[in-house]
Amino acid sequence: MRLRPSPRDRSAGLTLMELMATLAILALVVAVAAPNLAETVSSLRADALRLQLNSAFAGARMAAVTRREIVTICPSDDGRRCASEWSTGWLTYRDPRRQPQPAEADILQYYPGQTGLTLRAPASAGRPRLRFRPDGSSMGVNLTVTICTRGQRHSKVVVNNAGRARSERLRDRAPC
Repeated sequence: MRLRPSPRDRSAGLTLMELMATLAILALVVAVAAPNLAETVSSLRADALRLQLNSAFAGARMAAVTRREIVTICPSDDGRRCASEWSTGWLTYRDPRRQPQPAEADILQYYPGQTGLTLRAPASAGRPRLRFRPDGSSMGVNLTVTICTRGQRHSKVVVNNAGRARSERLRDRAPC
Protein backbone atom coordinates (compact mmCIF):
# COMPACT_ATOMS: atom_id res chain seq x y z
CA MET A 1 0.00 0.00 0.00
CA ARG A 2 1.25 3.43 -0.98
CA LEU A 3 1.09 6.32 1.37
CA ARG A 4 -0.12 9.64 0.10
CA PRO A 5 1.67 12.75 1.33
CA SER A 6 -0.39 14.59 3.86
CA PRO A 7 -1.40 18.22 3.18
CA ARG A 8 0.94 19.26 5.98
CA ASP A 9 3.96 17.89 4.16
CA ARG A 10 3.36 20.00 1.05
CA SER A 11 5.40 23.15 0.53
CA ALA A 12 3.62 26.32 1.60
CA GLY A 13 5.56 28.59 -0.80
CA LEU A 14 4.37 30.67 -3.74
CA THR A 15 4.54 29.69 -7.35
CA LEU A 16 6.41 31.83 -9.81
CA MET A 17 3.16 32.95 -11.41
CA GLU A 18 1.69 34.06 -8.07
CA LEU A 19 4.84 36.02 -7.28
CA MET A 20 4.86 37.71 -10.71
CA ALA A 21 1.19 38.70 -10.38
CA THR A 22 1.83 40.18 -6.92
CA LEU A 23 4.82 42.18 -8.18
CA ALA A 24 2.83 43.49 -11.14
CA ILE A 25 0.02 44.72 -8.87
CA LEU A 26 2.54 46.30 -6.48
CA ALA A 27 4.29 48.09 -9.37
CA LEU A 28 0.96 49.43 -10.58
CA VAL A 29 0.04 50.77 -7.12
CA VAL A 30 3.45 52.46 -6.74
CA ALA A 31 3.22 54.01 -10.22
CA VAL A 32 -0.16 55.54 -9.37
CA ALA A 33 0.79 56.73 -5.85
CA ALA A 34 4.31 58.10 -6.48
CA PRO A 35 3.33 61.39 -8.22
CA ASN A 36 0.82 62.20 -5.48
CA LEU A 37 3.42 61.48 -2.82
CA ALA A 38 5.94 63.86 -4.44
CA GLU A 39 3.29 66.58 -4.62
CA THR A 40 2.35 66.05 -0.97
CA VAL A 41 5.98 66.26 0.16
CA SER A 42 6.47 69.46 -1.86
CA SER A 43 3.33 70.98 -0.35
CA LEU A 44 4.44 70.09 3.18
CA ARG A 45 7.85 71.67 2.58
CA ALA A 46 6.15 74.85 1.35
CA ASP A 47 3.91 74.89 4.44
CA ALA A 48 6.95 74.53 6.70
CA LEU A 49 8.69 77.40 4.90
CA ARG A 50 5.58 79.58 5.22
CA LEU A 51 5.44 78.98 8.96
CA GLN A 52 9.19 79.57 9.30
CA LEU A 53 8.98 82.88 7.42
CA ASN A 54 5.97 83.99 9.46
CA SER A 55 7.86 83.10 12.64
CA ALA A 56 10.96 85.00 11.45
CA PHE A 57 8.92 88.16 10.83
CA ALA A 58 7.24 87.85 14.24
CA GLY A 59 10.62 87.20 15.88
CA ALA A 60 12.18 90.28 14.27
CA ARG A 61 9.25 92.38 15.45
CA MET A 62 9.55 91.00 18.97
CA ALA A 63 13.31 91.70 18.97
CA ALA A 64 12.64 95.33 18.01
CA VAL A 65 10.17 95.75 20.86
CA THR A 66 12.27 94.01 23.52
CA ARG A 67 15.53 95.69 22.49
CA ARG A 68 13.82 99.06 21.94
CA GLU A 69 15.66 99.64 18.68
CA ILE A 70 15.14 99.15 14.95
CA VAL A 71 15.50 95.54 13.81
CA THR A 72 15.68 94.68 10.12
CA ILE A 73 15.03 91.46 8.24
CA CYS A 74 16.30 91.18 4.67
CA PRO A 75 16.96 88.52 2.03
CA SER A 76 20.47 87.07 2.24
CA ASP A 77 22.35 84.35 0.42
CA ASP A 78 25.31 84.08 2.78
CA GLY A 79 24.01 85.08 6.22
CA ARG A 80 26.29 88.15 6.39
CA ARG A 81 25.01 90.61 3.79
CA CYS A 82 21.61 91.63 2.46
CA ALA A 83 20.78 90.53 -1.07
CA SER A 84 17.72 90.82 -3.29
CA GLU A 85 16.39 87.25 -3.54
CA TRP A 86 14.27 85.91 -0.64
CA SER A 87 14.56 82.32 -1.93
CA THR A 88 18.21 82.07 -0.87
CA GLY A 89 17.45 82.84 2.77
CA TRP A 90 17.10 85.83 5.07
CA LEU A 91 18.76 87.36 8.09
CA THR A 92 17.65 89.44 11.05
CA TYR A 93 19.90 92.13 12.47
CA ARG A 94 19.96 95.11 14.82
CA ASP A 95 19.81 98.27 12.73
CA PRO A 96 19.87 101.36 14.98
CA ARG A 97 21.76 103.42 12.36
CA ARG A 98 19.67 102.17 9.39
CA GLN A 99 22.70 100.95 7.47
CA PRO A 100 22.33 99.33 4.03
CA GLN A 101 24.34 96.29 5.21
CA PRO A 102 24.59 94.83 8.72
CA ALA A 103 27.72 94.82 10.84
CA GLU A 104 28.70 91.28 11.81
CA ALA A 105 28.16 92.02 15.51
CA ASP A 106 24.58 93.17 14.82
CA ILE A 107 23.36 89.95 13.14
CA LEU A 108 20.78 88.19 15.31
CA GLN A 109 19.75 85.22 13.17
CA TYR A 110 20.15 83.69 9.71
CA TYR A 111 17.64 81.42 8.00
CA PRO A 112 18.97 79.56 4.92
CA GLY A 113 16.60 79.05 2.01
CA GLN A 114 15.20 75.70 0.89
CA THR A 115 16.01 74.21 -2.48
CA GLY A 116 13.08 73.56 -4.77
CA LEU A 117 10.95 76.38 -3.35
CA THR A 118 10.78 79.94 -4.65
CA LEU A 119 9.90 83.07 -2.72
CA ARG A 120 8.54 86.07 -4.61
CA ALA A 121 8.23 89.53 -3.10
CA PRO A 122 7.10 91.81 -5.94
CA ALA A 123 6.99 94.88 -3.70
CA SER A 124 10.56 94.30 -2.61
CA ALA A 125 11.92 96.39 -5.50
CA GLY A 126 10.86 99.47 -3.57
CA ARG A 127 11.25 97.77 -0.21
CA PRO A 128 14.18 95.36 -0.29
CA ARG A 129 14.10 94.85 3.47
CA LEU A 130 11.64 94.98 6.32
CA ARG A 131 12.39 97.30 9.25
CA PHE A 132 10.57 97.14 12.57
CA ARG A 133 10.50 100.16 14.85
CA PRO A 134 10.87 99.88 18.66
CA ASP A 135 7.06 100.05 18.96
CA GLY A 136 6.74 96.96 16.70
CA SER A 137 5.35 98.79 13.69
CA SER A 138 6.76 98.29 10.21
CA MET A 139 8.08 101.09 8.03
CA GLY A 140 6.71 101.54 4.53
CA VAL A 141 3.96 99.64 2.77
CA ASN A 142 2.72 96.10 3.36
CA LEU A 143 5.17 93.42 2.31
CA THR A 144 3.80 90.27 0.68
CA VAL A 145 6.07 87.27 0.14
CA THR A 146 4.57 84.53 -2.03
CA ILE A 147 5.85 80.96 -1.75
CA CYS A 148 5.87 78.98 -4.99
CA THR A 149 6.29 75.26 -5.49
CA ARG A 150 6.50 73.46 -8.83
CA GLY A 151 5.95 76.75 -10.65
CA GLN A 152 2.64 77.50 -8.93
CA ARG A 153 1.69 79.85 -6.11
CA HIS A 154 1.23 77.89 -2.88
CA SER A 155 0.93 80.37 -0.02
CA LYS A 156 1.86 83.86 1.10
CA VAL A 157 3.01 85.79 4.16
CA VAL A 158 1.89 89.41 4.54
CA VAL A 159 3.37 91.93 6.99
CA ASN A 160 1.20 95.02 7.49
CA ASN A 161 2.23 98.50 8.66
CA ALA A 162 1.39 97.63 12.25
CA GLY A 163 4.12 94.99 11.97
CA ARG A 164 1.85 91.97 12.25
CA ALA A 165 2.56 89.02 10.02
CA ARG A 166 -0.15 86.70 8.77
CA SER A 167 0.07 83.77 6.43
CA GLU A 168 -2.36 81.78 4.33
CA ARG A 169 -2.46 78.95 1.83
CA LEU A 170 -3.70 80.06 -1.56
CA ARG A 171 -6.62 78.25 -3.16
CA ASP A 172 -5.83 79.36 -6.69
CA ARG A 173 -2.71 77.69 -8.03
CA ALA A 174 -1.84 80.45 -10.46
CA PRO A 175 1.56 80.39 -12.17
CA CYS A 176 4.31 81.96 -10.15
